[in-house]
Amino acid sequence: MPDDDTVRDWGKANPDVERAIARARDRGEDAIAADCLEIADDSGGDYRMGEKGPIVDTDHIQRAKLRIDTRLKLLAKWNPKKWGDKI
Repeated sequence: MPDDDTVRDWGKANPDVERAIARARDRGEDAIAADCLEIADDSGGDYRMGEKGPIVDTDHIQRAKLRIDTRLKLLAKWNPKKWGDKI
C-alpha cells in the first residue's frame, strides 16, 4: 500500500487520479452511513436471558449507539457539507 503522501502527489499530478480518489472517498462515506443503518436495525443483542426471562441489555444498546455516533461524527468532520448538521 503506498503512503498517503504518495497518493496525494499522484492526485496533484493527474486530475483523473484526483477525481477517482474523490469518488472512492464518497463511496466509502456512503458505505459508513449504510453501516450506521445496519447497526441501528440490528436488535439481535438487545435482550439477554435473565433468571426470570428476557431482560434489556443496556450495555449492548449503548455500545451500538456509540458505534453509530462515532461514525456519524467522523462523517461530519470529513465532509461537513454532505454529512454535517444543517442550519
